[in-house]
Amino acid sequence: MKSAKADAEPPVKKEYMTLSKLRESKIAKYDFALKRLFSLRNGTLRSILGVPDGVFLREEFPNLEFRRADALVYSDTTIHHIEFQTKNDSSMPARLHEYAYLIERYKDSFGVADVTNLTQQVVYVGSNSNTMKPPYAHWGTTHTFRSIDIREKYDADLVDRLWSSGDPDDWIAGLLLLPRDVFSEGHVVEVAKSLASPEWTGWRRIEDTKVLLLIAAILRKVEHAKLLEIEKMLMVNIGASSLLAEMYDKGGYETAIKQQLDLFERLMDKRGVFFTAPQREYLSQFNFEAIENLIDLAMDGDFATIKQTVTPSSGLSMSPDG
Repeated sequence: MKSAKADAEPPVKKEYMTLSKLRESKIAKYDFALKRLFSLRNGTLRSILGVPDGVFLREEFPNLEFRRADALVYSDTTIHHIEFQTKNDSSMPARLHEYAYLIERYKDSFGVADVTNLTQQVVYVGSNSNTMKPPYAHWGTTHTFRSIDIREKYDADLVDRLWSSGDPDDWIAGLLLLPRDVFSEGHVVEVAKSLASPEWTGWRRIEDTKVLLLIAAILRKVEHAKLLEIEKMLMVNIGASSLLAEMYDKGGYETAIKQQLDLFERLMDKRGVFFTAPQREYLSQFNFEAIENLIDLAMDGDFATIKQTVTPSSGLSMSPDG
């Protein structure tokens, strides 16, 4: 162990953002909504991405609470793994490499036989250029995958078919397929007008679909005044939207977690305890109950258990009076 007080240099933790900010930086604001919009259960989207019909596998890995794939489909001895991204993430190649390892390690738990191949692709739906390119190459290891901007799949006939669909979610998917030189805010307004039509009143998913349109407009950086115009046109009923309720619940849960992380970090700071970079990364993924337990341990002065709990690979540094 190392004494924070004995060091001439500032504590290591001063070099990092707070734990709550670190967690916030890792939360993808719209990912859960996009999983609804870009569901691989939609045959059109599977066709666009080149994913065959197959068995949908569970997205979690056994005993790994903080690792969850966006979509896993099994077909003809192959697992197809898809990750949707709303913004560029420089760690994505490494994450795909990690997912490949986890899929190989736990493939027998998926309940399918004869898994002999894995295909992976990152599907970027943000507004900037996609920078999450393969391969992942580090320490002599090379791992490859596909990485596409959803707009690369644009086809005028395909978009026309989506906009002629009887499912309004397809209209929004069509918007996100439009390349920069084709997309206009007028397209969003036209979809909004269609959603605001009386014929959709009472449709069970209409409020959620309106929310998805607003998210798509934000992703495509629709000008603020036009966004307000669209929002007014849609007259989203917050109480009737399960998607907005999910956003609210998720936001409230994240706020509570960040408050707990702040409290835990202040308690550790008062005892001269600071964490290594791997520990901070690990801590930023803890759920509310796990952080609450850490706070109880800190109040009891049980730093040995804290060390064991927060350490994925390296040690905890603390002052002698800890």
